[in-house]
Amino acid sequence: MDNKAPEIEAHVYVAYVDGSVDQETGQASWGLAIYQNNKLVKEDCGMVDYSKLPTDAGQSRQVAGELTAAMKAILWAKRSDTKVAIVYDFIGIRNWVVGDWKAKKELTRYYRDFMLKNIKCVDSWHWVKSHTNILGNENADRLAKKAMDK
Repeated sequence: MDNKAPEIEAHVYVAYVDGSVDQETGQASWGLAIYQNNKLVKEDCGMVDYSKLPTDAGQSRQVAGELTAAMKAILWAKRSDTKVAIVYDFIGIRNWVVGDWKAKKELTRYYRDFMLKNIKCVDSWHWVKSHTNILGNENADRLAKKAMDK
């Protein structure tokens, strides 16, 4: 796998998703940057709301942030009546949904079920290596970190 941005048709919305974690507190955050035709359409970020996730989410470190960002991308696509290509640097984003990894924990089952219920909102999946100067991925990473500073 290479370090360049995925080639996605220009009309498709591209959602870069990322998560982060405060190493001292274990609190996770998420970042989302959505583009179309290489233009930023939406960016958002926040702290993971553990009250809306299964009880084991608090022990998942940044995985909860990664999964929350992907679910936020899907919610945006659903509200916008469109699809998104999901670009991620944590392979669980895709692997739990397509069955390459078994969803053994409550959080991963919750995520898998949410994504499968809304799979019509997913155009495609694209893995990128983290911290390789891919603009959208770096933006999502920056947003996830920014959420902790709020």
